Amino acid sequence: MASCHPGVRWLAKRLATSSPLYPSISAKSSNINVAFGLFAFTSLIFVSLQPLPYSKSGSCSAGRFGNNWAKALSSYEAIAFLPIYWQSNRKTSEGPRENKNMPNLSFKFSSLVLAILLFAGCAEAPKAPAGPPPPQNLLGSTDELQLVVELSLDLAREYGGKNVLVVLEIDGTLLTGNPGQDTDPCARPAGTQSSTMHPVQANSAQLVQRIQDAGTKVIVLTSRGPGCRAQTLADLRYNGFDFTSQAWPPVEGYPEPFLPAGGNLAVVYEDGVFFTAGQNKGLMLKALLEKTGGPQPVLIVMADQSQERLNEVMKEFSWSSTKVQSWRYTRREMGTTSP
Repeated sequence: MASCHPGVRWLAKRLATSSPLYPSISAKSSNINVAFGLFAFTSLIFVSLQPLPYSKSGSCSAGRFGNNWAKALSSYEAIAFLPIYWQSNRKTSEGPRENKNMPNLSFKFSSLVLAILLFAGCAEAPKAPAGPPPPQNLLGSTDELQLVVELSLDLAREYGGKNVLVVLEIDGTLLTGNPGQDTDPCARPAGTQSSTMHPVQANSAQLVQRIQDAGTKVIVLTSRGPGCRAQTLADLRYNGFDFTSQAWPPVEGYPEPFLPAGGNLAVVYEDGVFFTAGQNKGLMLKALLEKTGGPQPVLIVMADQSQERLNEVMKEFSWSSTKVQSWRYTRREMGTTSP
């Protein structure tokens, strides 16, 4: 509750710790006094706990609720004073009864109403959570990688670059081969570059560089296996891609293959490229993030040509605090790749 005048606190405490009507009228009306005292105390507690209108500053501001509160308090007053009015005005055998305590009683009840009003006006506005609104899951499709990049940069500005992880596939998303040619990158000797591999989108290397220059984490999540590590890294370097500068830590990765949680085949994470050997990408990505032991990303932005792979990731993170915005990249299937 917001801070109020000390006098208000004293008055409320006084009213809460003693019957506001005791002693009054006469000993014969003690039951009425006790009943009204309980009613007044309960009313004070009830009104104080209700969700009330408030000021943004949270300061005391009685009288800003309008007619509804005035009517409610008038009703309390009317009901509460009925037994007192009857007791003080009924006739006895000696004639009309005089209640000498009525002025004091009226003052106490007025004080009660004033305390309720002041306490009701002190309700503090609920504070809005600091920072941007919570991110949401999203599933879309595009044939323009720049859309994914611009979205990632906007989210990084909103949530912080270290809290956003961009995840890209190689085959069909970053690189592709010429139609009709053998484009299996693992069919050639290790360390040689395949001249048939080229970017799906001509400026994709520059777009990835923009993400890295902004300080946002970006990695490759590929279905290729560890046996294709040397050929894959050579293909990426030849086409202008380097994922070491803003890889999810550890930047250098893990030098030896490891068996991920939930997997049955060894995988490798090196220089920002995660070789999953065709296993469930949702399980593999989650296993990698848990293995690193650092804070989990708030948001993952993923681009992949396979809707099945995107669904795997979204499903695996659906019950976690990390949200996933996945984009099915359709440029290659639309025949608009850039040789």
